[in-house]
Amino acid sequence: MCGSEVWSIYDKDDNNSWEKDIEKAHISLCKQALGVNKQCPNLACRNELGRLSLKELADLNVLKFWIHLENKPEDSIAKQCLKISKEFADKNQVSLVQKVNNLCATSNLNAANLTKNNYSSFLSQIRSSLNKRITEHQLNLIKCNKKPKFYSQFRTDCHKANCLNPINNPLQRQKISEFVLTAI
Repeated sequence: MCGSEVWSIYDKDDNNSWEKDIEKAHISLCKQALGVNKQCPNLACRNELGRLSLKELADLNVLKFWIHLENKPEDSIAKQCLKISKEFADKNQVSLVQKVNNLCATSNLNAANLTKNNYSSFLSQIRSSLNKRITEHQLNLIKCNKKPKFYSQFRTDCHKANCLNPINNPLQRQKISEFVLTAI
């Protein structure tokens, strides 16, 4: 997620393209942690560990970076760059401010109402909205995908599987994961 506050501005707000491109490394690490093979369904592996898409984290990084720039002195170079970003947004061009406005719109919030007194509540509301949206997206993908059809019958949430918590032996945890995910 290094530099995501910059590069994710240029990423489309399409969850499906994000799943195909950015999430590959994340999925690979989830499968490695579970000890399952590459053929196991990606979403089911991520879901077993209670992991959501990294998109939420990237979007939060954008918002935190924007708040950081908003707090800079008016004569700073960073603040001048933010003003240029606002001009780009006014022209409907890709920019930090346009991304922030889009994120606020999807969360039914207005960035203009943000003050120094309500940063934490603003970020909390955005985080909650993004989490809800990404959770719904993940569960919808699991339900609509043919491969994890059986899995979607008994897993209806995005929390870490309870059966993995009490098992300290990594080999036993791997065998349980293989059983659950390959029964799909």
